[in-house]
Amino acid sequence: MKKIISVALLILMCCAPLCACSMDFSAEIDEAMDGLYDTLYNAFELFFKQTDVDDSDSDEGVTDGEKPNGGENQGGENSGSGESGEGDANENDNTSGDNTSGDNTSGDNTSGDGNGNVENPSEPPEESYEIGTQIGQKLPSYLVEMFDENGLSGECIDPSALGKVTVINFWGTWCPPCVGELPEFSEVATEYKDSVTIVAIHSVQNFSTSAVSHIKNNFADSDIIFAADEDLGAGNIYFDECYETFGGNGYYPYTIIIDENGVIYYAKEGALSKAALIAQIEKVLAK
Repeated sequence: MKKIISVALLILMCCAPLCACSMDFSAEIDEAMDGLYDTLYNAFELFFKQTDVDDSDSDEGVTDGEKPNGGENQGGENSGSGESGEGDANENDNTSGDNTSGDNTSGDNTSGDGNGNVENPSEPPEESYEIGTQIGQKLPSYLVEMFDENGLSGECIDPSALGKVTVINFWGTWCPPCVGELPEFSEVATEYKDSVTIVAIHSVQNFSTSAVSHIKNNFADSDIIFAADEDLGAGNIYFDECYETFGGNGYYPYTIIIDENGVIYYAKEGALSKAALIAQIEKVLAK
């Protein structure tokens, strides 16, 4: 556009004198034309300068490449290539660096190594329970000798430390309620044999005369573990030692249910139905 205007102006300036000469203009006309030329030149000179400025701005916008939308805030330094962008990067370092995966989170407080690698915490110490015969206490240890249809086996177990839910039932052939509930206990022993052990401890009274034969005739294939109690004192057949140690108070049958740690969850003097026994076992298993 600039070149076109310049050529047109040049033609006008060249042709005007020819026209003036052919028409024999006077000196006044020559002076008027000179003034017109000056005015046109000055006007076009301002136009050319303004055009140069606009062209310069346009060229800079294309060359810099930091102002895709024509504004510094949109595509310039604030887009991440200037000082402000570097500041955002530094803030990101603080987020994903030490404060997140370093010392404060995965470091000393959680046995980590400062790089986000957390070591397995040490196992908590084994809980300590008060030894006793009340609900929530750990049953005392006591060894009783096992027997079956062939008599005493010579092997002993500790009913309080079998490592699984255990039902301990004190009974005797001389006790009708004891004899009456034992078949249902045997059924539960079979149904829950994978998760529960039932230990039936016969009293000292009548053991030598009827305990072995009763097992032989009725429970030879039972999943119950049968054991014999011991006399608390010389000739004292009414105060069995294990029975007393486990909290017995003179009543038979007497049933205790403990968890895998030997902690007492249930204790009852008197007969217990199958449904009631299962209900209590399920409570311990579900804890």
